[in-house]
Amino acid sequence: MSLQPLPAGTPVDLTTCDREPIHVPGAIQPHGVLLVLDEPDLVIRHASANAAELLGVPVPQLLGTPLPQAAGVPDAAALARELTGLQDRGAGPIAVGWIGGDGDTRRLDAFAHRHDGLLLLELVPAGDRAGHDDRYAGVREVLRRLAGVTGVVELADRVAQEVRAMTGFDRVMVYRFAPDWSGHVIAEHRRADLESFLDLHYPASDIPVQARELYRTNWVRAILDIRYEPAVLEPPLRSDTGAPVDLSHAVLRSVSPMHLEYLANMDVRATLTISLMDGSRLWGLIACHHGDRKELPWPLRAAAEFLGEVVSLHLSTTQDSEEHAERARIRGVQRELVDRLSEPEAFPSALVGDERLLDVVGATGAIVQVGDERVLLGRTPPPERVDALLRHVRRSDDGSPLLVTATLPRDEPSFDDVRDVAAGVLGAPVSVDRRDWILWLRPEVVRTVSWGGDPTKPVEQSPDGMRLQPRRSFALWRETVDRSAQPWTAAELQAAEELRSTIVGVVVRRAEDLAALNLELERSNAELDQFAFIASHDLKEPLRGLTNYVHYLTEDHLADLDEAGRDQVATIMRLAGRMEDLIDTLLHYSRVGRIDLAVSDTDMGDVLAQTLAIHEGSLRGIEVRVPRPLPTVRCDAVRVRELLNNLVSNAIKYQDPDKDEHWIEVTHEPRTPPGAGVPEPAFVVRDNGIGIREKHLETIFRIFKRLHARDRFGGGTGAGLTLAEKIVQRHHGRIWAESVHGEGTEMCFTLKDPDA
Repeated sequence: MSLQPLPAGTPVDLTTCDREPIHVPGAIQPHGVLLVLDEPDLVIRHASANAAELLGVPVPQLLGTPLPQAAGVPDAAALARELTGLQDRGAGPIAVGWIGGDGDTRRLDAFAHRHDGLLLLELVPAGDRAGHDDRYAGVREVLRRLAGVTGVVELADRVAQEVRAMTGFDRVMVYRFAPDWSGHVIAEHRRADLESFLDLHYPASDIPVQARELYRTNWVRAILDIRYEPAVLEPPLRSDTGAPVDLSHAVLRSVSPMHLEYLANMDVRATLTISLMDGSRLWGLIACHHGDRKELPWPLRAAAEFLGEVVSLHLSTTQDSEEHAERARIRGVQRELVDRLSEPEAFPSALVGDERLLDVVGATGAIVQVGDERVLLGRTPPPERVDALLRHVRRSDDGSPLLVTATLPRDEPSFDDVRDVAAGVLGAPVSVDRRDWILWLRPEVVRTVSWGGDPTKPVEQSPDGMRLQPRRSFALWRETVDRSAQPWTAAELQAAEELRSTIVGVVVRRAEDLAALNLELERSNAELDQFAFIASHDLKEPLRGLTNYVHYLTEDHLADLDEAGRDQVATIMRLAGRMEDLIDTLLHYSRVGRIDLAVSDTDMGDVLAQTLAIHEGSLRGIEVRVPRPLPTVRCDAVRVRELLNNLVSNAIKYQDPDKDEHWIEVTHEPRTPPGAGVPEPAFVVRDNGIGIREKHLETIFRIFKRLHARDRFGGGTGAGLTLAEKIVQRHHGRIWAESVHGEGTEMCFTLKDPDA
């Protein structure tokens, strides 16, 4: 038979195959006869053109005749009764006797089914039933041997081996569909002299969508000889609808000429295809190829169909078992991770250094961004590319539970520079407003995919128009695939979604707890500030009285006291003065927490200049370095000047007298606050003074805390850094110290617009 060209003007591309109406070919394979009947009278409306050869009755004598009255059917009434009681999708075979024109009785097998308002009756020469029971016993034995198989690939290999032994085909392959409907030969058993197709890939266009749908609804499909001449249906169109007869479920349905040429190019003459299903979805095929014509008796066909159904169930069970084991492993990791997140330490800082988050989905890196906090795990892009990736994810967010890609550099070429760590991205939003995300990352995996021939079908010019021609060569054709990561599996996506839901619950619960705690803290802080203000204010009155009486004592009676008494009076005056300093500091501290901030755009360079002017006398012999201009920020200039004054004052005060060189540096640069995952713009006041021991870096911010004797390094109340911390907190920033004892100290702080 020959391929028919497409009508002139038809677009020719790889979708042309998808539009071929293979379910209505208008013809059958000629090793049987098709009769199309109207019910309830079983009137023959269509018959295949080869009816005379098999039945001995010309088509014109059959058309319009009720089947019970058709010439040559010796037991027509019994056949009519069986057909009338048939289920919609039919059963078979039904034994039929038919007396041909030469008077000989032909033994036939009849297969019948209802479809699209018609009853389709297919008649084929009866095969040898002698081996029927043996074949089913053989299938039972095959299934017994498959019982101990535990993996999908192992199962496929065993099935290919058993089907070849059962059917005698030259080659049997198990062909698995990928999510994009391309195929992969995962198992093969063949005649020793044939070239192997094992592990080859085939494009989705090799089995177009309408062919896959027919494989989904028909468990077994056989072609006894691709060189057959089709037997056309007469008449070609239905009288009631004007359309061809739908042969979707016909055993004898003729095959697409494109598919026959495809098989011829592979040197295949006969095929048997058994569908493998995962529920209602086509999972793959058992494809049997033979180099010569091959008969397929009904018992063998029935055994193959039964085997396909049972193997599909076994396949689903095996696949489920593999997925269950993987999910059990993932859930174990999830439980450990959720337990960790339930601890008092705040999310996401609880994840710092905990790479179990990567194990949940088999990632090599992860980015956790919650508010201003960021945690990086494993291999991740540089900070500026992390920012760009988060912006891209938020722009791409369509509201789905997950954002999934294994081909980020292909989807967005601007990320080609990070493909070594982030060619694959699995994103999960972990906040109600979808601003906070966990991104799991996978690197590029450059791999070679082996195809069964060049997967692009060539286009040929025919005399009447353009048509697609199947590949002529199925030799190994390798394609290098780059800019893609290992795809995320269904189990991994489910794990990410489950963890996302858990984390959202944790975050929401923490947010509620934090809101309640903040409300309580605000109330408590307000009460504490009020107490500090009242206490310090009220304490000043008795202190003033005490100081006055000591003055009276010294003016009127100092001469009457001996030296010890005069020392005691001096001590009282000194302690009263210190008490007054402490009360003034406490009063000032309470006011810093209570006073409204006057926020404006403030040039920090001007603030520094004013601060240095105050300390002009103390800075003699100390070099002041400002390596770059300080920025303008939104802040309360008065409070920030006080903050900077305290830090500069300390840098001056704690210079090391034993060093030959003394300097202070004030700059603005990226720094990473303790516990944060990424740098932030920060002001830094550094010196080369005496430094601070690491164990004291946290305690220096406690009010009235001093690390040295009161009279060393200029004295003071020990409240300067406490006030500095309070001012920074009012500006929603952070302040911390970094120091090496004996080498110097860096005081770092960030400022954010209090009104933002």
